[in-house]
Amino acid sequence: LSLSLSLTHTHTHTQVLHTRNVGEEPQFLPPSQLNQVDHALGAMSISPSTVPEPQWPEELEAARERFNAAFTRIPLAYHGNVLLVAHGDTVAQFVAYTRGISDDSVYA
Repeated sequence: LSLSLSLTHTHTHTQVLHTRNVGEEPQFLPPSQLNQVDHALGAMSISPSTVPEPQWPEELEAARERFNAAFTRIPLAYHGNVLLVAHGDTVAQFVAYTRGISDDSVYA
């Protein structure tokens, strides 16, 4: 299994501020192929989400609303501690959300 990344897009400052990491649809491997990346991942139980996928490209404000809803929904769905693994704008929004600070004061 190989992965190649080609950076073909350039963005203005305004585009970066409003789309950042949510401007392009992420690529996913089907659960049946996860064991090719890591055998431990292939052994995980993965349940489909009932939350609809966003429309791509997604505006940053819409993504922030979606992230905030997940920060509330996920802990309520489980008892005890929850480990949330994220990167980029999701982490920046989590910091802003949990600290009660301006969304644009944290940049991923």
